[in-house]
Amino acid sequence: MFVKDVMTPSPITVTPDTLVIDAEKTMRENKIRALPVVKGDKLVGIVTINTLREAMPSKVTTLSQHEVQYLLLKLKVEDVMTRNPITVNENALLEEAAILMNKYRIGHLPVLNDEKKLVGIITETDIFKTMIKILGLEEEGIRLTIEDIPVEAGKIADIICTISQFNPLILSLTTLMSPDKKKRTIVMRIKVANPDRVFSTLRDKGYRIFVKY
Repeated sequence: MFVKDVMTPSPITVTPDTLVIDAEKTMRENKIRALPVVKGDKLVGIVTINTLREAMPSKVTTLSQHEVQYLLLKLKVEDVMTRNPITVNENALLEEAAILMNKYRIGHLPVLNDEKKLVGIITETDIFKTMIKILGLEEEGIRLTIEDIPVEAGKIADIICTISQFNPLILSLTTLMSPDKKKRTIVMRIKVANPDRVFSTLRDKGYRIFVKY
């Protein structure tokens, strides 16, 4: 799956000279938490709701109302935005975006095309929603976890062949590597007519399984 399949296309943007109070209002009204900052057709920064609110005078400030209004009418997005933000190409794999967000501890990535033009934005929420779909967490079925599988050729194939003889519908399947990279865990969601026979057969072959209906 690619970033372009998950991103929000043609995102709402602001310019560097947009007032902070106007940018904050735009985010609030549209229920979004970040705005790419563009100058002409070039991406020059990104600003988040937290950054904007931190930059605005506190309610407990000792400034007078007049002074607060004066500051708000002077404070622009360019004064608080993150310049040269981390970006991702629209044709990048979804996991590449996830790795970038995790590495740089950010929740939003502007998405560029091959011409370096802004075409979208992807958020950690987009990735979470996609992972829920990939893992089939909203699908009906039985969650089957098989742990401590040695990292050896043919082990996963043996498990799939064992399950396949019962003609199951496999809704999702993912594998997780242990920290020492010597064992794997398989998590799958299945529908099958005789689940107890599937599970007993796996146990008879020595597999450690956990089931959640």
